[in-house]
Amino acid sequence: MMIDIDHVSFQYSGAEQENLQDFNLQIKKGECVVLTGESGCGKTCVTRLINTLIPHFYEGEMSGVVLIDGVDTRTIQPHDLSDKIGSVFQNPRSQFFSLDTDSEIVFGMENKGMPYQVMLDRYQQTIRELHIEKLKDRNLFDLSGGQKQTIAFASVYALNPDIFVLDEPSSNLDPEAIQELRRLLLLIKSQGKTIVVSEHRLYFLNGIADRIVLMEHGKLKQFGIVKERNRNEDSQGRKKGHSKNSCTVGAGITDTCRDPTGYFYTGYYEIHPLRADRAITTGGSPYLCCRRRGRSVHGLCILSTQGAALFH
Repeated sequence: MMIDIDHVSFQYSGAEQENLQDFNLQIKKGECVVLTGESGCGKTCVTRLINTLIPHFYEGEMSGVVLIDGVDTRTIQPHDLSDKIGSVFQNPRSQFFSLDTDSEIVFGMENKGMPYQVMLDRYQQTIRELHIEKLKDRNLFDLSGGQKQTIAFASVYALNPDIFVLDEPSSNLDPEAIQELRRLLLLIKSQGKTIVVSEHRLYFLNGIADRIVLMEHGKLKQFGIVKERNRNEDSQGRKKGHSKNSCTVGAGITDTCRDPTGYFYTGYYEIHPLRADRAITTGGSPYLCCRRRGRSVHGLCILSTQGAALFH
């Protein structure tokens, strides 16, 4: 198991209550797992457990064990896992150390003392594989938000880690930049990298995510195993010749997905956190709701307290 979070509870110093409560999550090598839920549910806390900022940077009370490729994170320092884990934060400026793009891309390699020729080869490989020739030798402060996110990603990519951890990477991006982020994620997914993403927006992870982990109040509430859209569907996601489909919406739960127009869908939907006032449910309070964009369907399957599919 690449990542094993075993019965972990954590409370930041000065916090009034636990930020994670008896949290368990196992992630296999090459898997993409998405953490989602309301703001404050503990998503970022989980990413900090994985990149070892907890417990080595953020102070607090912690119980349980976190293993990264079999190594207990309490026994090592973050720099000891720099070859294994790379992080891209919500605000890319928070991880910049340079003023220009070239220096930023090679900064991590310089910090590790890599030989010059190795750094040069990796730099050129990063530029080539990410298709970011237009961002070479640029002032970081002249870049758009999406371009800054791309450079932050490139600086991690150049180090070639096995695990990529991204904390709400799309939060400050416009639609065009989100599609660029999607392209980068598809690239590392094809390379067999392990990916952990904390996100509210999920539609752009169509075809990338393997599991969706729904969190609430510091706990893992449910998870969904992503089911690819059936190829025998029309352009609106309706299965030809059938009135309904089934989709996996939770741990071993199969339910029918239906929207208010009466059509039945399977596969991907766009998730929006906790919009109970606009949701149609088959029972129970919703955790997540989804919406349709015009006549098409985007996103991922949805959960309610009883595992029922939700739509609005």
